[in-house]
Order: sequence, then C-alpha cells, then structure tokens
Amino acid sequence: MCCACKNEDNEDNQNEDNQNEDNQNEDNQNEDDEDEDNQNEDSCQDTDNGAKDPYNDGCEAYTLNPGWCGGYDDEDFQSEIMCCACKNLK
Repeated sequence: MCCACKNEDNEDNQNEDNQNEDNQNEDNQNEDDEDEDNQNEDSCQDTDNGAKDPYNDGCEAYTLNPGWCGGYDDEDFQSEIMCCACKNLK
C-alpha cells in the first residue's frame, strides 16, 4: 500500500471514530433528557386541596379525562394550575 493510501485509510478511520463518538454523546443526552422528563412527571403533586370544578370533579377526575383541562374552571378550581394531568399537556 502506498503512503498516500495509508493516510487516506487513517483519515477514514479517524472520521468514523469521531462519528461514533458524536452518536454516543447524542444518545447519552437523549437519555438524560428522558430521565429529567420522567423525574418532573413523577415529582408533580396535584394542588387542588379539595377544590372542585362546577360539576364536583377534582384533579383525580382530570387525570382520567385530560380533555377537560381548562374547560370547567371556576373561581376556586383552575385545572391547568392545580392538576398534574393538565400541566403535562402544555
């Protein structure tokens, strides 16, 4: 093999190594982002403290029916502020 060919092979191998390292770094960042998202969801606490919408439903009902979020709020119940199910939709 000529010297020029050896240099090309070395450059190709170096580029391949750099690409593999970039892919690994990207995979690690995606895993970190997913862990952070899961942590935020797990740490959320409903803050309705007994407050209910006009139909006598609290955050627990909104967890099962997230389509209700923001639609039935009144002066003491604001689903998008109080209910984790609604916060996670934003």
